[in-house]
Amino acid sequence: MSTKSDILIQGVRNSHKVKTIYIRDLTKEEAKEDICKFFKGFDGDVYPSEISEKLGIEYDLVWEIIKEMVEAGIIESGDDYEN
Repeated sequence: MSTKSDILIQGVRNSHKVKTIYIRDLTKEEAKEDICKFFKGFDGDVYPSEISEKLGIEYDLVWEIIKEMVEAGIIESGDDYEN
């Protein structure tokens, strides 16, 4: 079984480009505000990883907030969403 770090390392080994992503130090509420603003100006499908990258928010925090927003009916999920 691979860990997240194993997968990341393997991804870097197989990649010719390395992209630096800057993560901002935000509270959950600040991150949620930024994500809500993002969705207000966005129309279409987007992955949590794209939101994380575009907004500079830690992926796990983005995933947690999106999951809460889906469960509250604020946004809709794609077909591959798992609880």
